[in-house]
Amino acid sequence: MKIALFHNLPPGGAKRAVFEWTKQLSKVHKIDLFIFNDKSETTWDVKPFANKIFIQNESQKKLPKEVNRLFSLIPIIFQSKKLANKIDEEKYDLVLTMQCKITNSPFLLRFLKTPSFYICHEPMARVFEPHYPKKYITFPFNFLRKIGLNFFIGIDKKNANYADSICTTSYYSRERLYLCYGLFPKVIYPGVDTNFFKPIKRIVRKKIILSVGSLFPSKGHEFVIESLGRINKSERPSLKIIHGAHQYLTSYKIKLKMLAKKYNVQVSFVSSIDDKTLLKEYNSSKITVCANFLEPLGLVALESMACGTPVVAIKEAGLRETIVNNKNGILTDRDSLEFSKAIMELIKNQDKWNRMSKNGIKCVSDKWTWEFSAKSLDKYLKSFIGKQFS
Repeated sequence: MKIALFHNLPPGGAKRAVFEWTKQLSKVHKIDLFIFNDKSETTWDVKPFANKIFIQNESQKKLPKEVNRLFSLIPIIFQSKKLANKIDEEKYDLVLTMQCKITNSPFLLRFLKTPSFYICHEPMARVFEPHYPKKYITFPFNFLRKIGLNFFIGIDKKNANYADSICTTSYYSRERLYLCYGLFPKVIYPGVDTNFFKPIKRIVRKKIILSVGSLFPSKGHEFVIESLGRINKSERPSLKIIHGAHQYLTSYKIKLKMLAKKYNVQVSFVSSIDDKTLLKEYNSSKITVCANFLEPLGLVALESMACGTPVVAIKEAGLRETIVNNKNGILTDRDSLEFSKAIMELIKNQDKWNRMSKNGIKCVSDKWTWEFSAKSLDKYLKSFIGKQFS
């Protein structure tokens, strides 16, 4: 097939998915890349897998995030229309459309005449979930912020409904998208590069608990510190928090340090590491914890399991789809005492740790590879095209 690929994503799990899917699909399909600017390819660069690259330059302004989103709206609409015209002129079989960092569901969907297949990981309405940080808590700032967000949420919903077909990456996300968009997407699970994320025998594991995620309350780092604080001091493992520098709240880091001091938990922070370093961190840690609030799926748990590092996670949202309780990890309620007991159970019971480590590796290699994911996506794309011409 001749496929046009569009995205306007920042660094993160969604961009990694675009990279891996394009890498796999380009082996059997001709893919042309359409982007607003090549800064989007500074991480997980898709360009090497593209046959042609079309860049429709978007104006770049250094403004606060909320203001920048508003001022970017008009240019984004015009640039999207130009990209749509260019795509339609090239006579593609379909447009594989990803999300946009400005409007979530891209305006491109409104202007395309070529059949569009849209992959959306989560709706913009997630910003109103209680665990997301509230920048302005006083009137009138919070009032104006809500008006602005609701305006963009309306755009997100309308844009999504222009897609000819929509897909998401977990059954939890499918439920959320139905509630927000009134659409019922197909589910294509993402995956892990098991040729890269794998056990490294020469690395000695230390009594370290690993928590990977942005320094935002939604990642649940506070809960992890509180849970570790419930473990006897003589047995208490140390905590290492790995986060990206592009998503960072300084005030939240200070809060976490104060909380760790209160509970006498030894915590260290590591930022801006590459995948090779992340691989070593997974392999040198005893357990990875995932205490995220309503995580749509969570690649961290899968990457950790691929490295043979068992996961202790909260029994919520997408984590229930990647972890089978007491098989490849442990799921608990959001109860710090229960969570701490699960951590100590794996630390003390080496046989159980070994069993979950092996099960995690097998689970990922059997079901959660990018090759497996891309085959599912390819199947849906071919079925979608078949329906367009039937």
